[in-house]
Amino acid sequence: ELCWLGLARNRLSELKNLDNLVALAVLDVSDNRIARIDGLSSLKGLKAFIATRNRISRLEGLTPKKNPQLETLVMSHNQLAECKLAGF
Repeated sequence: ELCWLGLARNRLSELKNLDNLVALAVLDVSDNRIARIDGLSSLKGLKAFIATRNRISRLEGLTPKKNPQLETLVMSHNQLAECKLAGF
């Protein structure tokens, strides 16, 4: 089972189809062109999400109930205007 996925320094504009990566612990999508974060709610084993230097303006969908293992969240150098992390 895949537990670490590094997709940094590509030209990704979106994240999708991550539902089957249930054992994923670390996801690094830094230095891309991602504007919106979706599809992380199924990643129950996610411990670290790193998305620096993208075009993300809103962060939502991460919750303690859906992502109980999340310990590290790095979102620097984005365009965040709204960040909803209730319960963490």
